[in-house]
Amino acid sequence: SSPQRVEFLRRVEKLLFKLKSYLTVDTAVDQMASEYLHTALPPCLSPEERHCSVAESGPRWKEGDVSTGRPIDLNSEVRLVRHGALRIAPGEESLTLLYTTNNSRVYKEKDVQSIEVDFEFADGLEFLLQHYPQYTRVKSLPLDDNAAKCDLASVLYDHGLLLTKHSLNDDASPDYV
Repeated sequence: SSPQRVEFLRRVEKLLFKLKSYLTVDTAVDQMASEYLHTALPPCLSPEERHCSVAESGPRWKEGDVSTGRPIDLNSEVRLVRHGALRIAPGEESLTLLYTTNNSRVYKEKDVQSIEVDFEFADGLEFLLQHYPQYTRVKSLPLDDNAAKCDLASVLYDHGLLLTKHSLNDDASPDYV
């Protein structure tokens, strides 16, 4: 190790340390995550998972009328469809949820899928992320009121981000009720 090399390495280290104060690491991570979620394939659901998701438990045409099944209520047991299927990105006035469940199987055919939710739902979202893959009752979400708990669960379910432990269809087979 020559004295010039030691001095050079010391100088590089000092400059890199100084550079760190100019980097916006959080913004860079959010951009990388957004790009990943934009290009990721949608989750592949097993037949049991499809039966308990909006894909098969959502609104359907039945006997000349639209049947929506049971709504999500406080006793519904829910979990995220996949841990990596969504990312919470804070904005100035709300949270943006970036997700993969509606992505196309064609590379970047659609724009990044996202929904805006109020900051009041942040604790509930973190709770669902931390408890994946366990099912949890909607009433267990750490939100201020029961209506907010049901609203959050319904929004996530309608966007394919939540599975219910049991199908919400009124005509579900006895195996799932």
